[in-house]
Amino acid sequence: MSERAPETLLWDFLRGALTTKALAIVADLRIADALVAGPRPVTELARTAGVDADALHRLLRALASDSARPGARVLATETVIQPGNEPEGAKWLDLLMLALSGGRERTEPEWRALLEGAGLEPVEIADGLVQARCP
Repeated sequence: MSERAPETLLWDFLRGALTTKALAIVADLRIADALVAGPRPVTELARTAGVDADALHRLLRALASDSARPGARVLATETVIQPGNEPEGAKWLDLLMLALSGGRERTEPEWRALLEGAGLEPVEIADGLVQARCP
């Protein structure tokens, strides 16, 4: 049996789901891309993204307040495109995602750059599972 109270476990599950949704929204709005050159006011980010500045401010504050602790792990069940030009399912999926939604799959070096750019330490990058750790 867990030493944590059931209500604590439930809250942690809910908070995890809400954080995941908040991260997805921020990713869809391409906020990280807008911050590549450095910090910008939330009002400017909101105008660029075409969203309400107050709502974006609250969303970013919620994410900042629930930041990961040192040593926390990040797991992503994602496809990793293998090098070379040999046909494989992941490469077809990459083309399909690009054609339908503008999305794409990533290679191992692209995953490594993405994780390190986010301040994470890559642990393992294998097809089907990408793991990183918070420093």
